[in-house]
Amino acid sequence: MLVSDTVGFVKNLPHQLVESFKATLEEAINADLLLHIVDVANPDALNQIESVKNVLAEIGCGEKAILEVLNKVDVVRKVSDLEMLQTLYPEAVSISAKMGFGLDELRQAVTAKYKGGEILLRITSSQSDGKVQSYLRAHGKIINEQYLDNSVLIDARLGRNQLNALKKLHPEAIETINE
Repeated sequence: MLVSDTVGFVKNLPHQLVESFKATLEEAINADLLLHIVDVANPDALNQIESVKNVLAEIGCGEKAILEVLNKVDVVRKVSDLEMLQTLYPEAVSISAKMGFGLDELRQAVTAKYKGGEILLRITSSQSDGKVQSYLRAHGKIINEQYLDNSVLIDARLGRNQLNALKKLHPEAIETINE
């Protein structure tokens, strides 16, 4: 995992600095997930969210997975402003980085967004090729393993976004199981 912190958005940024500012965001283009940290103590937070979305769209990141993180809930001036943001962005995670509030929820939300939701799979793989089992142990959860003549039948939970990487390991078969 690579975590990169970019500069914050500055209102009325001088035109000559706009391109330099956008250049600092280039890493976002290659990101699997963007965390948008919003200062909810700022009365202009809603407009700032829209500005960020516009800039991300301009640099080609408009369709990226974004998790809004509502920070500074411990010093919010008007609870109604925070409640409005939570209503407009129901998947957002409310935190106080300073006080440590909500960080476990943030960790869980990042994991869930990264995985893209879990799926239950039945994978058939050669017993002599341990790459598939290693990948499933590292990135998912093996529920059952059944050893047959030369292959192994594995039931496992895996994040939907990790399925392509599993397919690149060339197991004999992958089947989605309905729960």
